[in-house]
Amino acid sequence: MASSLRYIDCMKLRVNFVLAGAVMAFAMLSGASAQTTEADIAARLVDKPLLLRGFWAQDKLRFHADGTPVDLYAAESFTESAIDVKAVHLRDDSLFIEGQRVGLRFDRDGNMSRVPMFGKGLLSSPEKISIHIEGTAGSDYQQATHAIFADNPAEIADSLPECWQPYARQHFLHEKAGGIDTSSGDGPRNADPAVHIGGSVKPPRVVHQVDPAFSQAARHVKLSGSSQLYLWLEPSGLPDHIRIMKPLGLGLDERAVAAVQQYRFAPATKDGTPVKVDLYIDVNFQIF
Repeated sequence: MASSLRYIDCMKLRVNFVLAGAVMAFAMLSGASAQTTEADIAARLVDKPLLLRGFWAQDKLRFHADGTPVDLYAAESFTESAIDVKAVHLRDDSLFIEGQRVGLRFDRDGNMSRVPMFGKGLLSSPEKISIHIEGTAGSDYQQATHAIFADNPAEIADSLPECWQPYARQHFLHEKAGGIDTSSGDGPRNADPAVHIGGSVKPPRVVHQVDPAFSQAARHVKLSGSSQLYLWLEPSGLPDHIRIMKPLGLGLDERAVAAVQQYRFAPATKDGTPVKVDLYIDVNFQIF
């Protein structure tokens, strides 16, 4: 696995960032049907291309009647947090949901597809998810299912980490692309902007590089390719403001970000003085 640097002229883009985490707010849909019977709930969930709003990593999940988790569950990449619901059961005044964990992968044109995932340590067995939602006799599970499941990536776009925001807003929310924000994230908009390499601005040089780790899901399907990242390189030679521009999915893009955060550079210079620049890095994942 290796990384390559490419220097590309970038325009400015302003985005609003929301920290990753479970989305627990519920917005009732006007005119939506109640979900009080197995048939109602199955029609809503079974065989639908759903995602877990909280990106929960555990495969056994329990929720209160309003859809908030009973326990504090760890989160992982949203590209490892889709689900195919196979069956629902109302039993003992509770709702039980059975499904399989699904991953999301992207081709070079940005097309997204769903890939079944396999259990940790049991690569030949589907990774099953069981969900228990507490209720009472005759409960309407509409609120809970809306809080737990998203129908499409647009519904989770605002809850994705900062590194995903430019991609999510362009490809999930279909906002018009406006380039990349090269201004500082802190202080005035034009404070300490990143400049483009070329002319009197000489490129940086990698002096320390870290190979990213494969996710189990990507290794199982032998996914190879590159995750393209955009970043600012500070005059200190430290990377900052890392954003995912062309993803691979199946958890690899976050691993690419984690690796590049550990890179160290001899900085770019202008007239011999270190300067802040922007650049793209392709982090390559290859299975031989």
